Amino acid sequence: MLDHGQPIQDPFAASPSTAVLRAYDATNIAHLLYSSAQNTADAPGFGIKFTEPIVANGKVFITTAHDSLTAASPQGELDVYGLKH
Repeated sequence: MLDHGQPIQDPFAASPSTAVLRAYDATNIAHLLYSSAQNTADAPGFGIKFTEPIVANGKVFITTAHDSLTAASPQGELDVYGLKH
């Protein structure tokens, strides 16, 4: 599940916030398995409205923003999560 936080497209937000990727146990969704907020090295970029995680080949891919919309040329990023070797 992707929590977009304050997405960069929110005109009422003071400033955008980073997204948070969370994984829950499918048999008990009250049991959180993983959160990207637990480790600062796992933090994705700013949330983007309507973005959904994509799972392929054992990895999770999410698109986020790197710069705020006030930048002359905002940049996006692709965040990839999976097992670390």
